[in-house]
Amino acid sequence: MNFDEVLSKIGGFGKFQKLLYVWICVPQIFLAFHMLVSVFTGAVPPHLCRSTLPSAGTPSTLNFSLLSSPDGLPELSCTMVLNHSDAAAPGDRHLTMSCQEGWEYSTETFQSTIVTEWNLVCSNASLNNIGSSIYMSGLLVGALLFGYLADKYGRRIIILISLGIQATFGVAAAFAPNFYVYTALRFMVGTSISGVIMNAFVLGTEWTGLRQRMLAGIITDYFFGFGYIILAGVAYLIRDWRKLQLAISAPGFLFFIYIWVLPKSARWLMANDRNEEAWEVILKAAEMNGKPISKDLEMCQVYWSDGIVPEVLEGNDYLRLLLACGATYQQVTDCRIVC
Repeated sequence: MNFDEVLSKIGGFGKFQKLLYVWICVPQIFLAFHMLVSVFTGAVPPHLCRSTLPSAGTPSTLNFSLLSSPDGLPELSCTMVLNHSDAAAPGDRHLTMSCQEGWEYSTETFQSTIVTEWNLVCSNASLNNIGSSIYMSGLLVGALLFGYLADKYGRRIIILISLGIQATFGVAAAFAPNFYVYTALRFMVGTSISGVIMNAFVLGTEWTGLRQRMLAGIITDYFFGFGYIILAGVAYLIRDWRKLQLAISAPGFLFFIYIWVLPKSARWLMANDRNEEAWEVILKAAEMNGKPISKDLEMCQVYWSDGIVPEVLEGNDYLRLLLACGATYQQVTDCRIVC
């Protein structure tokens, strides 16, 4: 009997599967946070070369419209004027040089970002994009690594490890001392996201019957989108990048309860000849779905798990066992002739 036939007997999308999808879908919200948070933590606010500004100016009083107005000077973001004479044009490249004293950033929208903290503008602007690319490469590495490990060691344990990595390295990123450490920590978060997304999807579909499998497979995407919506509100309330990073990462430690509530994949257990463990989980699912296992199916598990039917079963008992275990038409026909 294959696992899809087992699911048809214990319920393809009963209470057990619905509760499983609750456990699977909740982390998707936090995965979405990490996927899109760089839009806010890596935002580039308007900035002016500090040397070009009045000495008494502060970010709250500076006129950053100089950069975007029709008659403005956008080059002041990365250069300072050397000659202020009437005969000289302020935008003349011969009269400017790169910023020597750093930048002043607008705080109208963001209190701080990684850009304002580590001056990822002008000649260093490419570092921000490189950091995003490294994060995306973490997703690729995580997909390859955790996909392989899940096939070898099981979906559940890899999901738990990935959730732990996500929370640990996500919180650590909020305290990163420099851009390079921050990027390395974000890389690790990226690997963990792939580990959760892929294996949570697989775990859910492996427990779902054929009829409901397509719908169940896209449920997680709805929660991912819901996470995007929530993140916009969280980022609106928290304008400091370190606090925002901490706010989306720290709740991940609550997922430690999954050690007790997240079930193993019975399909994976059966594929790896761990039939006793698979049967325990199947019995639990059947009980929760209100579809107790029949005695014939129990006989199938006891006597058929090793591929050997004991000789003590004869006649109709043997035939019933074959039928319960999903025997082929030829096996049943042979039994009816011999038994």
